[in-house]
Amino acid sequence: MAGKKWYQTFMRRHPEISLRQPEPTLLARAQAFNKEAVYRYFDLLEKIIDENGLVGSHIYNMDETGVSTVQKKCQKVLGQKGTHQIGSLSSGERGTNTTVVCCVSANGNYVPPMGIFKRKRMPPELADGAPLGSIVTSNESGWMDTDTFCD
Repeated sequence: MAGKKWYQTFMRRHPEISLRQPEPTLLARAQAFNKEAVYRYFDLLEKIIDENGLVGSHIYNMDETGVSTVQKKCQKVLGQKGTHQIGSLSSGERGTNTTVVCCVSANGNYVPPMGIFKRKRMPPELADGAPLGSIVTSNESGWMDTDTFCD
Protein backbone atom coordinates (compact mmCIF):
# COMPACT_ATOMS: atom_id res chain seq x y z
CA MET A 1 0.00 0.00 0.00
CA ALA A 2 1.30 3.46 -0.86
CA GLY A 3 2.15 5.57 2.16
CA LYS A 4 2.31 9.27 2.99
CA LYS A 5 5.90 9.63 1.76
CA TRP A 6 5.04 8.00 -1.60
CA TYR A 7 2.12 10.42 -2.00
CA GLN A 8 4.27 13.46 -1.19
CA THR A 9 7.04 12.49 -3.63
CA PHE A 10 4.46 11.62 -6.31
CA MET A 11 2.89 15.08 -5.92
CA ARG A 12 6.35 16.75 -6.14
CA ARG A 13 7.06 14.86 -9.38
CA HIS A 14 3.68 15.89 -10.84
CA PRO A 15 3.06 19.60 -10.07
CA GLU A 16 0.26 19.64 -12.67
CA ILE A 17 -1.87 17.51 -10.31
CA SER A 18 -3.63 18.91 -7.25
CA LEU A 19 -5.84 17.47 -4.53
CA ARG A 20 -9.41 18.51 -5.35
CA GLN A 21 -12.89 18.04 -3.91
CA PRO A 22 -14.92 15.95 -6.43
CA GLU A 23 -18.34 17.21 -7.51
CA PRO A 24 -21.20 14.73 -7.53
CA THR A 25 -22.19 13.64 -11.05
CA LEU A 26 -25.20 11.50 -11.90
CA LEU A 27 -24.29 8.15 -13.47
CA ALA A 28 -26.71 8.70 -16.37
CA ARG A 29 -25.10 12.07 -17.13
CA ALA A 30 -21.58 10.62 -17.10
CA GLN A 31 -22.62 7.72 -19.35
CA ALA A 32 -24.34 10.06 -21.84
CA PHE A 33 -21.22 12.22 -22.18
CA ASN A 34 -19.21 10.24 -24.73
CA LYS A 35 -17.53 10.96 -28.06
CA GLU A 36 -20.43 9.65 -30.21
CA ALA A 37 -23.05 11.68 -28.32
CA VAL A 38 -20.96 14.85 -28.60
CA TYR A 39 -20.44 14.33 -32.35
CA ARG A 40 -24.20 13.70 -32.83
CA TYR A 41 -25.01 16.88 -30.91
CA PHE A 42 -22.68 19.08 -32.98
CA ASP A 43 -23.80 17.48 -36.27
CA LEU A 44 -27.43 18.24 -35.37
CA LEU A 45 -26.52 21.77 -34.23
CA GLU A 46 -24.66 22.44 -37.50
CA LYS A 47 -27.65 21.17 -39.52
CA ILE A 48 -30.08 23.45 -37.64
CA ILE A 49 -27.78 26.46 -38.03
CA ASP A 50 -27.38 25.85 -41.78
CA GLU A 51 -31.08 25.16 -42.42
CA ASN A 52 -32.17 28.32 -40.61
CA GLY A 53 -29.32 30.64 -41.62
CA LEU A 54 -28.50 31.39 -37.99
CA VAL A 55 -25.59 33.55 -36.87
CA GLY A 56 -24.03 33.91 -33.41
CA SER A 57 -26.23 36.83 -32.44
CA HIS A 58 -29.31 34.60 -32.95
CA ILE A 59 -28.12 31.72 -30.75
CA TYR A 60 -28.58 32.13 -26.99
CA ASN A 61 -27.94 29.85 -24.03
CA MET A 62 -29.85 30.37 -20.81
CA ASP A 63 -29.06 28.77 -17.48
CA GLU A 64 -30.36 29.15 -13.98
CA THR A 65 -28.85 28.44 -10.61
CA GLY A 66 -30.10 28.50 -7.05
CA VAL A 67 -28.45 30.68 -4.43
CA SER A 68 -29.19 29.92 -0.78
CA THR A 69 -29.64 32.60 1.85
CA VAL A 70 -27.70 30.40 4.28
CA GLN A 71 -23.97 29.95 3.72
CA LYS A 72 -22.49 26.45 3.43
CA LYS A 73 -20.07 25.22 6.05
CA CYS A 74 -16.55 26.00 4.87
CA GLN A 75 -14.04 23.14 4.80
CA LYS A 76 -10.93 24.82 6.20
CA VAL A 77 -9.75 28.27 7.21
CA LEU A 78 -6.36 29.79 8.03
CA GLY A 79 -5.72 30.57 11.68
CA GLN A 80 -2.92 31.51 14.02
CA LYS A 81 -0.69 28.63 15.11
CA GLY A 82 -1.42 27.46 18.62
CA THR A 83 -5.10 28.43 18.45
CA HIS A 84 -7.08 25.32 19.30
CA GLN A 85 -10.53 26.46 18.28
CA ILE A 86 -11.70 28.78 15.52
CA GLY A 87 -15.37 29.65 15.59
CA SER A 88 -17.73 29.77 12.66
CA LEU A 89 -21.19 31.29 12.85
CA SER A 90 -23.95 29.06 11.58
CA SER A 91 -27.66 29.29 11.15
CA GLY A 92 -30.16 26.78 12.44
CA GLU A 93 -32.43 27.44 9.49
CA ARG A 94 -32.30 25.83 6.06
CA GLY A 95 -32.70 29.17 4.27
CA THR A 96 -34.61 29.95 1.14
CA ASN A 97 -33.50 29.59 -2.43
CA THR A 98 -33.26 32.50 -4.85
CA THR A 99 -33.04 31.64 -8.54
CA VAL A 100 -30.61 33.60 -10.73
CA VAL A 101 -31.00 33.33 -14.52
CA CYS A 102 -28.32 34.36 -17.04
CA CYS A 103 -28.51 34.36 -20.83
CA VAL A 104 -25.61 34.84 -23.30
CA SER A 105 -25.44 34.68 -27.10
CA ALA A 106 -22.85 32.76 -29.11
CA ASN A 107 -21.19 36.04 -30.13
CA GLY A 108 -20.93 37.31 -26.53
CA ASN A 109 -23.99 39.54 -26.18
CA TYR A 110 -25.87 39.04 -22.95
CA VAL A 111 -29.23 39.78 -21.44
CA PRO A 112 -29.04 41.37 -17.97
CA PRO A 113 -29.60 38.75 -15.25
CA MET A 114 -32.90 37.92 -13.59
CA GLY A 115 -33.36 37.19 -9.90
CA ILE A 116 -36.44 35.30 -8.72
CA PHE A 117 -37.15 35.49 -4.97
CA LYS A 118 -39.49 33.14 -3.12
CA ARG A 119 -42.06 35.67 -1.92
CA LYS A 120 -45.72 36.51 -2.39
CA ARG A 121 -45.06 40.26 -2.63
CA MET A 122 -42.01 41.90 -4.21
CA PRO A 123 -40.59 44.78 -2.16
CA PRO A 124 -38.58 47.09 -4.47
CA GLU A 125 -35.62 47.07 -2.02
CA LEU A 126 -34.73 43.52 -3.16
CA ALA A 127 -33.52 45.03 -6.45
CA ASP A 128 -31.10 47.42 -4.71
CA GLY A 129 -27.56 46.88 -6.01
CA ALA A 130 -28.62 44.65 -8.91
CA PRO A 131 -26.76 45.16 -12.23
CA LEU A 132 -28.27 47.78 -14.56
CA GLY A 133 -31.18 46.35 -16.58
CA SER A 134 -31.69 43.34 -14.29
CA ILE A 135 -35.16 41.95 -13.77
CA VAL A 136 -35.86 41.23 -10.12
CA THR A 137 -39.14 39.49 -9.44
CA SER A 138 -40.80 37.03 -7.07
CA ASN A 139 -43.24 34.17 -7.02
CA GLU A 140 -44.43 31.62 -4.47
CA SER A 141 -41.92 28.93 -5.44
CA GLY A 142 -38.85 31.09 -6.17
CA TRP A 143 -38.31 29.02 -9.33
CA MET A 144 -38.54 29.79 -13.03
CA ASP A 145 -42.06 29.32 -14.39
CA THR A 146 -43.77 30.16 -17.68
CA ASP A 147 -44.64 33.75 -16.72
CA THR A 148 -41.16 34.62 -15.40
CA PHE A 149 -39.52 32.94 -18.40
CA CYS A 150 -41.53 35.18 -20.75
CA ASP A 151 -40.48 38.25 -18.71
